Amino acid sequence: MHAATMALLGLWCFGFARRSMVVPETIRENGFPLLLLGMWVVYIGVQILPVSGAILGVLSPRAFEHYEAAAKAGFLPKFALSLDRGSSLAELQKVSAYVALFFLTMALVTTRGRLRLALVALTLIGTLEALYGILAYLSKDHFRFWSPGIAPNSVSSTYVNRNHFAGLMEITVPAGIALMLAESRVSFARNWRGVLKSGTEFLLTRTGWLSFCVLIMCTALILSTSRGGIAALMFGIGFAVALAAMFRGRSAPEYRIVRWTLGLVIVGVGWLGAGGLVDKIENIGLTSNRQDLREVTMRIVEDYWLTGSGAGTFRWIFPIYKTEAFGSGHYEHAHNDFLELLSEQGIIGFALAGIAITLLLYRIIVGYARRRDPLMSGALFFAISGSTAMLAHGWVDFNFNIPANAAMFFVLLGLGAVAARLDSGRARAGTLQGNSRA
Repeated sequence: MHAATMALLGLWCFGFARRSMVVPETIRENGFPLLLLGMWVVYIGVQILPVSGAILGVLSPRAFEHYEAAAKAGFLPKFALSLDRGSSLAELQKVSAYVALFFLTMALVTTRGRLRLALVALTLIGTLEALYGILAYLSKDHFRFWSPGIAPNSVSSTYVNRNHFAGLMEITVPAGIALMLAESRVSFARNWRGVLKSGTEFLLTRTGWLSFCVLIMCTALILSTSRGGIAALMFGIGFAVALAAMFRGRSAPEYRIVRWTLGLVIVGVGWLGAGGLVDKIENIGLTSNRQDLREVTMRIVEDYWLTGSGAGTFRWIFPIYKTEAFGSGHYEHAHNDFLELLSEQGIIGFALAGIAITLLLYRIIVGYARRRDPLMSGALFFAISGSTAMLAHGWVDFNFNIPANAAMFFVLLGLGAVAARLDSGRARAGTLQGNSRA
């Protein structure tokens, strides 16, 4: 992923040097958040660089103690802010790829056609993943071509973890809804007679196909039995609908689309059932059982609050802090992306990433308040609902440590930034120098 993304960025830079590519206004307007994300990447690189023992003792006393203990045991490691420079280097590659994808999305999605195409691609990805997962679920895994790590009685598709499959649905379901909102002539019958009369015709329209895609994805999400994923998507869509009501009133098309989507969910549950979700809620409830893990992570944060223990090092320092409650169990992630980021990168890395994402979300919401074009409004609805769903899910899981989902999140932010700025007029090519204002 890193190699392919950097190759694409290199091609864009080559075109820019030859004056065949220009910097779109979307990037210029979001220069400060992009700068913060760039500083975030640089900071992870700084964690890897060798430093003197005196500097390390001031910036991260607990890390200095670990390096001193290693030296007394016969090892002679180079002092660094990161306790495992190899893991931080791998994290540097991933984060730099995410930021590059965010930049490339804003640089290349410069027309209405490309924005629509990106939403179609995300919807198709989600639909194909959901179809594959449902077929594997119904066939009792006989249809599955490989088994990366399947949870029993739930849909996880090509993902190891059903919660991370749910994280993908949190982005792709809103993409399908966004395309439905972009159909400015969408209409819904007000009675069952009208529904039956127009049903066949509806299935042959683009809205009908999009409804089928959303139905498949919502059904797969329910069958994943991911309580956090289902609740996060409901929160994200609910938050976006609340903003629509605030900006446009109760006549906003988002109301009708969301009611239609809820109807599709009910149809999907009635069609295939809720899988093991009901039993899981009855046995476990709606709360998470990871309080002990959060307490351990908070102890790490207290020891490395300023500079962090090093990006990607949680899995290696967890054994130092775990209590008897974990026994021989081992966790590679904190199941809370916010606390894990704070423990690994300290307040510096957390602030750089957090402020950048907050500014981008603010600008996307401002764009949503003023845009009335159906495609732009739909894309902004997608960006708001998908991003808030992912962030909400981040409190109880680690989707941002899964490269596929993290990359999708930054593409989502890029598309939201584009939709907040893109001209609503006739599509024009914005990558050629002569059309730099498109």
